[in-house]
Amino acid sequence: MAEEKKETVLKGRYRLLERIGKGAMGTVFMAEDAVMERRVAIKILRLPEELPEKAREEAVERFYR
Repeated sequence: MAEEKKETVLKGRYRLLERIGKGAMGTVFMAEDAVMERRVAIKILRLPEELPEKAREEAVERFYR
């Protein structure tokens, strides 16, 4: 029997299609924007739970830059 994939939709708008990259700060996915009807890249930031608050804030700052 074939394994069924679960569809992931973010913010009710972005349907993740496939993972296209992974790095130290997160993972990048090819997605479909249902509102704009086009393909986009979505980067999801991944931070370790044990990361101190100050380091977490700095990582988020770097992400936005």
